[in-house]
Amino acid sequence: MIKKEIIVNQFMHEAETWKRTLGFMEEENVILKNRLSEMLKHTNDNSALIEKLENFQDLFVSEDESIHQLKKQINEEDKLLVRDTYEDGDLFSILIKKQQKLRKQFVNIDKRFHRIRNDFNQYLSEVEE
Repeated sequence: MIKKEIIVNQFMHEAETWKRTLGFMEEENVILKNRLSEMLKHTNDNSALIEKLENFQDLFVSEDESIHQLKKQINEEDKLLVRDTYEDGDLFSILIKKQQKLRKQFVNIDKRFHRIRNDFNQYLSEVEE
């Protein structure tokens, strides 16, 4: 069986990877919102275009919040990982469950973010034609 220290070390590396990826997603979301803002400047009062862009803006804001919440949860887990609490079998089990939950949340946010970004890029490509 793998030692707890190795598992905890893996969790730490995984959390660091998530934080880097989430940081990139935050930066990319800013770029998308800036592009959206530029598009709004050139809408010429096209209400259908404005409505669609506002929908994307709502999605981008929602993604910001989801990313922020997940980063907060990862940081909370970091505190557990640095302490020696994982030596207690019950706490170690809780840590494993938290890690599994964070993995699922990360995968969901990652998929959703990429889908929204791709949908936005596709929409802009169609609008500009």
